[in-house]
Amino acid sequence: MDSLPIPLTPMLTGAAADQSLDRLTGATNSRREIFLPALRAAHHGFGVPGRLAPPSARGLRAWVDGTEELRLRLEPFGWRVPADAGLDSSGLVVSVDGATAIAMVAGDASTGKAGQIPQVKYARGPVASENVQGSFFDGFRRDQAVVEWWYLLHEMSPTGWHAELALPTEINAGWVTRWKYRIHIVADGPDDGMSVKTETAPELPTPTVRWRESA
Repeated sequence: MDSLPIPLTPMLTGAAADQSLDRLTGATNSRREIFLPALRAAHHGFGVPGRLAPPSARGLRAWVDGTEELRLRLEPFGWRVPADAGLDSSGLVVSVDGATAIAMVAGDASTGKAGQIPQVKYARGPVASENVQGSFFDGFRRDQAVVEWWYLLHEMSPTGWHAELALPTEINAGWVTRWKYRIHIVADGPDDGMSVKTETAPELPTPTVRWRESA
């Protein structure tokens, strides 16, 4: 990947992060009840492959196990698997109104760290690129699209993980070149001890559809 000019996006932390996560999911204490369990499942999958497994096995198992747990945790709050096969295969889980989606996405060493600029570990494909930027490739059903496609961005290691929920708004040749929001989830392992507090978090704006008129 060539060096890309990416602006630094401040990351919500503490009570602001916790309350923003709850507002996004519609759940209570969603960092601990939804996102941490999904990350624990992903980390378990990361550590499962045996000595003869191919090099890609760790990341693949982490993605599969994490995605399934994320979907199971969000299902009671009306979130669902997308009807479109391409979006389903991308591992998305979609909100009850179809306006928001979340996907497990591997990140680099800057993931989950304030004051740094994270990047996806692997270049994103055309489905992600088209949806993130509000345009569509030929044959894609616009009614299956989502307005906001968040990444549960995570970096796994044998001892723990870093993670954040981040909203990309620009992708160039598969790489994210702009993040609109970054919400801290965890750093340095399975739980950093951050608790929900009562201070008021800044409001996230209501999503607005800005799709092109033609596919």
